Amino acid sequence: LFEALYGAHPFPARTREQLAVRVAEGDVGFPEGARSVPRWLERVVVKGLSPRSDDRFATMEQLIDALERHPARRRRRGRWAAAAGLLASAVALGFVVPRAEPPQPCLDVGEPLAEQLDDERRAAIRARFEALGEPWSARMGERVAGQLDGWSGRWLEARTEVCQQRHSRVEASELDERRAACLDDQLAEVAALGELLGEAGHATLANAERALGGLPEPGECLGEQLPTVPSRLVRGAELEQLAAQLRRLDWLQRTGSELVRDDAVRLVDSIGELPPSTQAQALLADAWVTRGALEQLAGARAEAEGSLRTAVRTAERAGADGVRARAMVYLGWLLAARRGRGGEAVAVLEDADALLVRVGDPAFERYRQREALGLARLATGDLKAARGELESLLAELEPQAQTRPLLYAGVRGALGRVAQAENKGEEALGHARRGLAVYRQTVGQDHPLLAAPLMNIGEAQSSLGRFAEADAAFARSEQLRRRQIAHEGDVAKVKLAELLINRANLDSRQGQHEAAVARYHEALDLLPRSEVDNRALALFNLGVDHQIGGRFAQALDHYRRALRLIEDLERNGKRHRLVAGARLGVGSMLVELERPTEAQPLLEHALDDWPEAMAGGPDEAELRFALARALAAREGVSDRVETLAHEARELYERNRIASEVARVEAWLARGPRATER
Repeated sequence: LFEALYGAHPFPARTREQLAVRVAEGDVGFPEGARSVPRWLERVVVKGLSPRSDDRFATMEQLIDALERHPARRRRRGRWAAAAGLLASAVALGFVVPRAEPPQPCLDVGEPLAEQLDDERRAAIRARFEALGEPWSARMGERVAGQLDGWSGRWLEARTEVCQQRHSRVEASELDERRAACLDDQLAEVAALGELLGEAGHATLANAERALGGLPEPGECLGEQLPTVPSRLVRGAELEQLAAQLRRLDWLQRTGSELVRDDAVRLVDSIGELPPSTQAQALLADAWVTRGALEQLAGARAEAEGSLRTAVRTAERAGADGVRARAMVYLGWLLAARRGRGGEAVAVLEDADALLVRVGDPAFERYRQREALGLARLATGDLKAARGELESLLAELEPQAQTRPLLYAGVRGALGRVAQAENKGEEALGHARRGLAVYRQTVGQDHPLLAAPLMNIGEAQSSLGRFAEADAAFARSEQLRRRQIAHEGDVAKVKLAELLINRANLDSRQGQHEAAVARYHEALDLLPRSEVDNRALALFNLGVDHQIGGRFAQALDHYRRALRLIEDLERNGKRHRLVAGARLGVGSMLVELERPTEAQPLLEHALDDWPEAMAGGPDEAELRFALARALAAREGVSDRVETLAHEARELYERNRIASEVARVEAWLARGPRATER
């Protein structure tokens, strides 16, 4: 059996004498680069090769029982019948000598796994996927069942090892108990996912790959520093029932279902009504995290931020550091995605990093924290730090591209955004294409998850001026997004709206005004009122399109509407990156419409508050020229007017916009003078 498993003899020797010595000493030789064999099976085979008869199996029945009692192997009994034949031959050759042996206390550790995540459960999951009738569903069902099968094998190996280490000592140590609790909690989490997938609807099943990336790793429960004691391992019937509800809601939010937001609100209320205890408070903090994540998913970002900050405080009071770290990672993601709040996100995520290191939380949580930190640094304009963080993470994830494909592809997408900000279009396109390839390899050609990397490709192609290729990628992404709306509601609508804004931008660049306006307006119709950032962006871009086409009154209207939304955010202390551009847009259009008195204060405000990240660009040139014209219309020629105009000319020239250079020169040649009465 050893030779069948490893492709080599267990006692490699050149002479009979060497063979005798190695057999007598039990000197098993594992070949270099040996095939991957589960540790539980390796232990069984090595036990059978032991030189001490008391260390071997007493009977063939006991050996076969040890093999068949491994739950992950039970459905392969035909295979083990063949293995039993090989072992019978080994007996005939004298390798196994029957002797009495003591009871084996770890043979039953897999019973909970067999009860909660058995063949019947996996069959139900496959059937659920197949019933969808989508081009991708059968393949996805096989992948999910296979991933759960592989996880079950790893869990059983780890649980057996923990049991054997426990029984190698007279009494169980605290570490033994913590390791067992860690694995028990992991099993409860994954069993909850299995139960959910066996009865889930279209939206959850379509996003099941997102859940697979977050499966806990059993090996993490074997070290000296374990993940923090989970808050969901609670005692008491009422707490256990609430913890089970939380597991289900958490998997639903990981798969992108916003329909259970109200359930999370009710769960927080139910836990909050319990008599105060450390366990109840830790579970309450955990529920606040899930509630915040679901609120963010539904576009209620302000409510989500409040929930996550409550989670951080509640977890800190309860001493639940693992929950607090998780809450901070979610909060960092939320802030990194909010315009103008990248600095806050960096601070939160750096604190989360220190906490994760101290408590030793799972690798998946660390990966999420590092990806969010890279995006937060990108949001602050620190491109070097963002690139360093994301490239380091990508290198670490490279071997896991098949097991965590969406995480890997997500980091590729983030690096593509960094490359875009660095004006490295070809590199950005390369990252987007590699991300798409991983998605296709994982979920197939027609899965809705392909919409995101296709949009990344469209953005990269657009930045390179390859408009036909960009539009083709956007069109395919839009097709997939529209299919999602029937199943995913508002979440899918927001994603489609974001795509339509990008596609409208491309239309505008090509002078296709009617197509651009139609897409901007459809995006606005799709976006809920809570999506202030995206609504402001669509209105601002509509203003840009009207301005390019010389429709100054329409441009002014849309710039003003965008500015009102942005200023509402800023009154609540939320800095927005579009505020300077919106003020410029309104002021510039007022100048074009010969209303300089209204234009001047807005343009002065924009100049005083001009972002460093936009310094030296064509927008700054437009701002200085518009202000020069407003001042000249009110007061005539002055030193400041001429200085502003010459500065605008130099910036246009530096940015190689010859038409605008000529326009400023012509204006200066005419001799600016006051026109306002």
